[in-house]
Amino acid sequence: MDRTVLQVIGVALVVALVSPVVLYVLSGGLIGLVVACGPDGTVLAGGTEESTLTLSCALVETAVSTVVAVAGAAVLTLGVFLLGIADQL
Repeated sequence: MDRTVLQVIGVALVVALVSPVVLYVLSGGLIGLVVACGPDGTVLAGGTEESTLTLSCALVETAVSTVVAVAGAAVLTLGVFLLGIADQL
């Protein structure tokens, strides 16, 4: 196997392993600024006049951080592979 192909695979592996952790930590810190928690530690997610849906702030922050980490890692890893393929062409 060509050395540059192994380098691309190695870089993609490192990006796939490190980027979710970094994105999870960064989004966890930033999401606290975006999510408006009530005084009782809940977020009003939606509802009607008869019923409302409230979620805990911790649940919302964890869910958003997880989605950002997984999606961001997938995009970054795909980007590394695309750059590696483009470099080979």
